[in-house]
Amino acid sequence: IVNRKAGTIHLTDWEKPLWGDPSQDLSHFRVPTTTLWKTDYRMTEDDKAAMMTIYKEAVRDPHLQDTIEERTHLRDPFNCLRGVSWCAMAWVQYHTGEHVLKNEDTLRKLSMYVDVNFVRSLFDPLIR
Repeated sequence: IVNRKAGTIHLTDWEKPLWGDPSQDLSHFRVPTTTLWKTDYRMTEDDKAAMMTIYKEAVRDPHLQDTIEERTHLRDPFNCLRGVSWCAMAWVQYHTGEHVLKNEDTLRKLSMYVDVNFVRSLFDPLIR
């Protein structure tokens, strides 16, 4: 939503609109389970760092600037787990006939997301 008078732009999440911590959305935006869904793009660590730098520069709250990166990093494994869990459920539905509408590109992504090597690629870098 663009407010030309105030010079602001606002994003409304119509799927699940709620007020919450921005680290949740930042994490969803940068984890591979989101970026790879309809593309072949996976953010590098440099991409993530650049995104966080730009975000922190735009934030006025000093506490948020100081804590947003760590809070986002803490959410990453949970958002990856959510994505993999949802894909596992959908993969089962595709293979048992429970999913009426089928798309070959979606099935390929679902199969990729439940592959053990892909799952390891998500979680191994998060273990410090």
